[in-house]
Amino acid sequence: YHSWFTEQSVKFWRQFLKSFPADMEICLENVMEEDPYMPIDIVRQVDDRRFGLCLDIGHARTCREGDSDMEWVREMAPYIKHMHIHNNYGAQDQHNPLGDGDIPVEEILDFAADNCDTTFAIENIRAEESVRWLIEKGYLIDRTLEN
Repeated sequence: YHSWFTEQSVKFWRQFLKSFPADMEICLENVMEEDPYMPIDIVRQVDDRRFGLCLDIGHARTCREGDSDMEWVREMAPYIKHMHIHNNYGAQDQHNPLGDGDIPVEEILDFAADNCDTTFAIENIRAEESVRWLIEKGYLIDRTLEN
């Protein structure tokens, strides 16, 4: 139940954060939510600068119900502190390299760069393919090519 889960989560995180170091952040990751609103509600109600969201774009794709990938990013943007980036085709959370799937990764990364204060983690077994994709698309610089 959304309201019960949100209420209990808010109580837990408020209590937990009381004993947490002031210079450390915690990110609540979307896992099986059908839309971005429950995690957003939890972070809003906890109302602590150390507590934000981790948007896993692959989880959002496999669990969403009608929402676009960009709706997740746009709605969560003010609260995103970290993102897990990988790709899939929607049926399973495959953790494919960034170029292997139908998630609009470029659109998401461009939006995040302009609208989020976030860090990123490549979340797939073959990370080298994703790193090469990021270099090809201009998101990373290949320092091995410099003199």
